[in-house]
Amino acid sequence: MTAKVVHPSSGRKSVVWAYVFWLFGGILGLHHFYLRRDRHAFIWWSTLGGFGVGWLGEVFRIPRYVRDANEDPQYIQELINRMRQYKKTLWRWGAFG
Repeated sequence: MTAKVVHPSSGRKSVVWAYVFWLFGGILGLHHFYLRRDRHAFIWWSTLGGFGVGWLGEVFRIPRYVRDANEDPQYIQELINRMRQYKKTLWRWGAFG
């Protein structure tokens, strides 16, 4: 049995292309489709980019989305550390009472 060798740069997403898709089709979620964030893209498409306001805010999030799509090891470790630091339960007793 032989192991399948995958080139590390194959399938990697580009920040430049993500910004191009954001600029020309971001209100319809094209940058999210490009980054394989299909659920987010559907919501974006349904609300026309968060009613236009969210579309502008995405300009700062795109590099993070690209690192997530490329599964950058450093980004994944930072995400794990943030999740451990800020862990909160979704339904706490007394949170709604």
